[in-house]
Amino acid sequence: MKANPPTQHVRRWPLVLAFYLLLGLVLTWPLATRFSTDLPGGAHKDGLEDALQNVWNLWWTVAALARPSNPWFTDRLFYPDGPNLFYHTLSPINTLMVAPITAWWGPIAGFNTVALISFALGGLGMWLLAREHTGDGPALLAGIVYVASPFHLAALITDGQLQIFALHWLPWYIHFLLKTLVVSASRRTTRDAMLTGIFLTLIAWTDWYYTLFLLIFSVGVVAWALWRTRGSHMLVYVGRLARSAAVFTLGVAPLLLPMGLEAAQTDYMTLLPAADPARLSADLLAYLTPPRLHAFWGGAPWAWGVSYGVNRRFFLGLTVVMLALVALWRRPAARPWGFAAIACGVLSLGATLRFNGSDTGVPLPYALLANLPIVRLTRQPDRFNVLVTLALGMLVAYGVAALGKPLAPRRRFALIAGLAALILVEYWPAPIVTRAPSVPPFLAALPPGDGALLEYPFHPDLTYRDAERMFFQTVHGHPISGGYHSRAYPQPQLGLPALRDLLAGRLASDIALEPGGWPAALQTLGYSHILGYKQQPLGPLALQPADEAAFRALVEAGLGVAAPTYEDNWLIAYAVPPAAPAPVVQLRTGWGAVEPLAPGLLTRWLPVSAELGFIVPTPGVYRLSFGAFPAGGPRTLRLTGFGPAVAVPLAAGERRYSLLVRLPVGRTSVRLSTAEPPTTGDVLAGNGDLRPLSVRFDHLGLSRIASE
Repeated sequence: MKANPPTQHVRRWPLVLAFYLLLGLVLTWPLATRFSTDLPGGAHKDGLEDALQNVWNLWWTVAALARPSNPWFTDRLFYPDGPNLFYHTLSPINTLMVAPITAWWGPIAGFNTVALISFALGGLGMWLLAREHTGDGPALLAGIVYVASPFHLAALITDGQLQIFALHWLPWYIHFLLKTLVVSASRRTTRDAMLTGIFLTLIAWTDWYYTLFLLIFSVGVVAWALWRTRGSHMLVYVGRLARSAAVFTLGVAPLLLPMGLEAAQTDYMTLLPAADPARLSADLLAYLTPPRLHAFWGGAPWAWGVSYGVNRRFFLGLTVVMLALVALWRRPAARPWGFAAIACGVLSLGATLRFNGSDTGVPLPYALLANLPIVRLTRQPDRFNVLVTLALGMLVAYGVAALGKPLAPRRRFALIAGLAALILVEYWPAPIVTRAPSVPPFLAALPPGDGALLEYPFHPDLTYRDAERMFFQTVHGHPISGGYHSRAYPQPQLGLPALRDLLAGRLASDIALEPGGWPAALQTLGYSHILGYKQQPLGPLALQPADEAAFRALVEAGLGVAAPTYEDNWLIAYAVPPAAPAPVVQLRTGWGAVEPLAPGLLTRWLPVSAELGFIVPTPGVYRLSFGAFPAGGPRTLRLTGFGPAVAVPLAAGERRYSLLVRLPVGRTSVRLSTAEPPTTGDVLAGNGDLRPLSVRFDHLGLSRIASE
């Protein structure tokens, strides 16, 4: 089969686009009938946490543009600190692309629009890539394999991971990369090289995993092109790829530069669960077992001895494999795609081979990549499967072209239609389950304003449990104390008054004093309510019935109230009573754990350096007071962050100190350290304590002396 002339295939783009859009509507049915109310998939684990996080991403993008403000900084989460979103899966190109839909119809409609775009543009891009080599009809099957794959559907329906199911730009990039590497006098190589860089930029603005995988894939493609031409076009390739690289570099600079600065200052982006990436590697049996979402036999393999640990989003399908084998046998031009499918499939298996939920210990090539710079930040080798699917789509197109070549047009059409039906039967998920996320009536009726919500329980170690609260925020709009960041972002807001007591489960739980109690501190901070969420069926971990009494007692004692402001089956709500704002001391990063030294005396060690936050309602002069015990004799305490550095001589033994500081309204961050290096308990007392120790603090207080 020969490809049609370029002008003819461009005229067919709208029809092909409509075909894949229709396919997306059918594969996700009945989602189209609930487009602005339901998300694909049902509640699992802690709810649809990734889907709800991505709904928030869509909402936040529109909210930031409406202010306007920088979308990569938010004051709506981890209040009042607010994280940056450089290492958060914001997928900005997709959230921006559907911003009008989100603004007009809501973030759930925006989410579902990105899903349909992934079918339409992903299918069209795959068709465009395949038709160059196989013709229009076989290329349609390539697009079907790509967008109907279990990988794509599971990312959408099971996980709700927008940045992963938004795989639509990948075939466009590969299409123009291959065109860039074709040496021909008639080829418009500058345009192709520029488009290669543009589409790789779009992928980077979608997901960094895909960007890294494609860069690895591209090295293989270029190496193959050089080998095929015996290196005769090396200088030509270098010139063209330099243009692509220049476009890509300019396109990603607004993301990479701040990410680089962030990585130079902190390491939270490298703090990954110890079980990753082994836990998130593909199981070899997953490629052979029908997908869990399958409409007909999705549950059947559990009776065949397949471990639940086998994530079945990677199923290849018998029809697809048979057509790939035909392509490899009959079409030599297809064999590089076969190599690509095998190579990416092996990489998706991770560092050691897993089979039926068990680690065999057999080493695999990914082990050579796992600890390389940048690669070690990626914790999911199983996502290499997206390139396995793309390569299989190409092999299917080649295989169908080989089978259809000797047939008359009608029989060729029947062959393509029949094979498309077989592939879809093997992949079929519809009708899918959808879910309309609920919002507590109290939050739905909350008047607009800037009063923040202190939400309990906290989830500092498993922040995805706060994704539901982020969805609630898309309705009420108020800042919240927590949130679900894609990396282990620091949460210094938990060192604030009231929050630190709730975290510890008792009043006066730390070394920082709270003049005026919770009401005064919360007025300064801008919190209007304390909410205790009750456990819901299939919902994120929340207050258990046995925990509710302790929560009520602590909050009522802290606020000085007798009963909640509101209560229903969803939550217990307390309004913060009026109080005169008071200065607040926030215990931020770097401190040792709380240690009771005597009845009523709580202490913390300053190990090497640590940070305090001073939050004051009015500018002026304030007295900072504290008790200090320098480890190993006299030391010099350094304070930096509010003007010229301050050096405070600390005498040996326990002493009380105070100094006057001038503070602006709002928060000032102050770093504490000592001029002398830290020591250890083992050095001082031979007690085996190897922690670095500099100064032991107690009774940190901040009081106003004079206003400005």
